[in-house]
Amino acid sequence: MTEKELEQWAYAKAKSVGMLLLKQTSQTGIPDRILMTPQAFCFIEFKRPDGKGRLSPSQYVTHKRLRERGYTVHVVDSKEQFINIRNEVQTA
Repeated sequence: MTEKELEQWAYAKAKSVGMLLLKQTSQTGIPDRILMTPQAFCFIEFKRPDGKGRLSPSQYVTHKRLRERGYTVHVVDSKEQFINIRNEVQTA
């Protein structure tokens, strides 16, 4: 499974329970998607499930800045990891 396929699969899983998984494309370093419900949200950066995906320097800095300001940022490289995060956000 590629990063793109994982991201598409996650989008379908989020949508199936009424959540939004919005795509972000405007700025380098910002996580790929925002997973949200009316009560909670988090940022998600998708990486290749084979373990070879790495954060770029700009992603690392941006994720660090977001976390320092209290935002939740996850780097996801498996279906199981996404389901756990989805469940966490859904019950927040």
